[in-house]
Amino acid sequence: MSYVFNGCLQHIGDTEQKSARFTAREFVVNSIDDTYPQTIKFQLTQHRCELIEQFACGETLAITFDLSGREWNGRVFVNLNVLDINAIDAKAPAVNNPPIITSTFDVDELDDIPF
Repeated sequence: MSYVFNGCLQHIGDTEQKSARFTAREFVVNSIDDTYPQTIKFQLTQHRCELIEQFACGETLAITFDLSGREWNGRVFVNLNVLDINAIDAKAPAVNNPPIITSTFDVDELDDIPF
């Protein structure tokens, strides 16, 4: 199951070589839709480490991710593994409102019926 989180990019970490066959990269995003903003750390792994390179701090992103958890030495660790990242155009209107049409007419024209 995947989830989507919208937020503002705050920090991009370096790619780390965790083992001979495993690389990971973390980045931090602040929520934009909440009453109480949250700071969330996401993880990119393997070939997905490059996904964040096209974005800069301050950009608004839609992050698709899944959850993974594991137990190690009596502790439980949870990761937010990124599947995809897309930019959100902050300048685009959230709702397409129809244009407001104003019209002026002369009250005297109402008496002149065209038929």
